[in-house]
Amino acid sequence: MLKITSGVDIVHIAEIKGNIEKHGERYLKRAFSLREIAYCDSKPNRYQHYAVRIAAKEAVMKAVKTGWNNGVQWKNIEIVKNRDGTPALSFSGKIKDILDESGFNNHDISLSHNQEYAVAFAIFYQEMITGIAADTAASLLK
Repeated sequence: MLKITSGVDIVHIAEIKGNIEKHGERYLKRAFSLREIAYCDSKPNRYQHYAVRIAAKEAVMKAVKTGWNNGVQWKNIEIVKNRDGTPALSFSGKIKDILDESGFNNHDISLSHNQEYAVAFAIFYQEMITGIAADTAASLLK
C-alpha cells in the first residue's frame, strides 16, 4: 500500500520580481538559502528561478499541510540539484522535524516556468506494508 500527499502552486513572476526589488536583501535572506541565491543570481533570467523556488516552497507546504503557522520558515525548504541536474528538495528546522514524524521520507518535485509564471508540483509518499510504514517494517525485520 502507498500513502501519498501532494501540493501544487503557481506564481506570477512579476510579483516575485517586485518583492525582490522592493525589499532586496531582506526578502532574499528570509526566503532563500545562500546556495539558492547564488544559483538564481547566476542565471540571466534570475526572477524566473526565484519565482519557481517560491512556488516549490508553497507546493511543499500544501503537500505537508503545515502552513506557515507551525514555525516553518521559507529557508527550511531548499531547492537543490541532483547529480543529474534534476531539482530536489532539502529540509532543515521545523519542516524536517514534521516530515520525520510523518514518515513521508520519499518525495519529488517538478518545476516549470515561462516568461510570466512559475509552477511547482510536490509529491510526498510513504510505502506501507500491511498498515505499517516500510521503514518501520524493515527495522522490525532486523
